[in-house]
Amino acid sequence: MSRFRIRQRVAGLIVVALAAIGAAVWPATTAHAADPLISQNKPATASSVENPGAGGTPAYAAVDGSLTSRWPRSSPTHSG
Repeated sequence: MSRFRIRQRVAGLIVVALAAIGAAVWPATTAHAADPLISQNKPATASSVENPGAGGTPAYAAVDGSLTSRWPRSSPTHSG
């Protein structure tokens, strides 16, 4: 067997060994659900209204908890 093949196999074994050690050292973590939304049903204000000619989107739509309310995801500015 050539030196190149031996080095290639040794490198492969080292990679496998490091992967096994990494899996043992950093075990998988359990996923947890997010905490309840603390913003839900709280007062909300907006500096402008989206689509005002059609009734607009009221500020409370951002925190009403409804999955069907539309609230723009990309606003030019955010205040927090």
